[in-house]
Amino acid sequence: MFLPSKDEQRELGIYFQKINNLITLHQRKCEKYKMIKQGMMEDLLTGKVRLK
Repeated sequence: MFLPSKDEQRELGIYFQKINNLITLHQRKCEKYKMIKQGMMEDLLTGKVRLK
């Protein structure tokens, strides 16, 4: 069975950690925009804001 060297394993770990951090960042942005959208829809549906 082939195993990558310790250095290669460390590099892969760092690489995947960066990807994971990037995914988390985008998930947080997505949630932020969902909340903004929800608030805007609420304002429209209650009549608080009207479109022209």
